[in-house]
Amino acid sequence: IQVIGIQLESIKNVKSAGERLKIFAHHHAEFVTGSPELAGLIQLEIRQSNKFMTDYDNRKFREFLNIVADTVKYGQEKGEFRSDVNVHMVKQAVFGGLDEICQQWLFKPEGKHFDLLKACDGFMDILVKGLTV
Repeated sequence: IQVIGIQLESIKNVKSAGERLKIFAHHHAEFVTGSPELAGLIQLEIRQSNKFMTDYDNRKFREFLNIVADTVKYGQEKGEFRSDVNVHMVKQAVFGGLDEICQQWLFKPEGKHFDLLKACDGFMDILVKGLTV
């Protein structure tokens, strides 16, 4: 998936783990706003298709989420993030939060969309503040 490569490339030279997470969220929002039909289809498939949930090889999805996990571990190793935080729970919270925000944006009627980038940035600000030592 190109998204994984784009995400990794965009954060590789960023020293701050918090900034890495914010960039991750920003790229996720850009994908949704740039390809709303595809993003909407993915949203619906994930939630409504038993076949998708049982047959889907989620290796790429795990790679995508592990960008978050690796970033949190990096922040913990640098002393930027709290060491008592469960990395697995953070990656699930990041995905769940971004997924919900994007779902709300995707299914708003035309002309009623809010600023998705700003909403995702705000969510990540809250999350990063909670992780920071």
